[in-house]
Amino acid sequence: MFRKFYSLSIPKFYSLIILLVLCLSLSACGGSGDTSSTENRETTAPAESGETALSSDPAEAGASTESDETAPTSDTTESGAPAETSATALSSDPADETASAEEASSVPVLMRTGSFTGTTPLETNNAYHGGYYYSEQTQDGQTIIVNCCFTSSWEGEDVEDYMASCAEQISEEEIRELTITENSDHTQRIGYPVHLLSWQTGQGEETRQWDAFFFMTDTHTYLYAFDTAASAAPEMQEIWLEVFGQLSLVDLTA
Repeated sequence: MFRKFYSLSIPKFYSLIILLVLCLSLSACGGSGDTSSTENRETTAPAESGETALSSDPAEAGASTESDETAPTSDTTESGAPAETSATALSSDPADETASAEEASSVPVLMRTGSFTGTTPLETNNAYHGGYYYSEQTQDGQTIIVNCCFTSSWEGEDVEDYMASCAEQISEEEIRELTITENSDHTQRIGYPVHLLSWQTGQGEETRQWDAFFFMTDTHTYLYAFDTAASAAPEMQEIWLEVFGQLSLVDLTA
């Protein structure tokens, strides 16, 4: 009885063992497959994360690009600095300014032996149309004194018309009642024909009386003028005539 049971049980026992081994093997294979899949997911995760970081938000990326491109344009437009620099470059020529300054520095200067006290300087321009332009105001504010020189533009037209245009140039407005008187004493002293000019500008209470010392060299025109309130002019004209007698042409380069 025992022998019979044993003979029948052994095969079944071994079958059970074989099935168990097969199950364990299959279980091991399945676990290995899951591990491989997990490793694949872990390997691909950083790549997916990196791609997301580079293109996380197309709208933000576009805004950043637009900002980078717009910023210089916006700065240029709002500040206006480049336009201003460009305008300056177009409106000034360093070569011309240098030439004008060099020419002016070699021009003789009209000077007086005396001096005014209590005057306030108004303008100094050492490159005024190939010459110079100086102006100052008396202490009482009634008179502006102008001493200027510029390259002559007279080309043989009527000399009195040229004098009138020069008077308008320094007055910077329309003139009237121009009188011209040649003065032999000043002509002999200066060495060029000297004319005393007188004219008016403005209207009513704004009327100004001008008295000027005028002459031309071979290349330049000189004016030394007093621009006085018309109400104060009569009592000052004798002083202005006295000053004209103190003027002389000085070559500062000699």
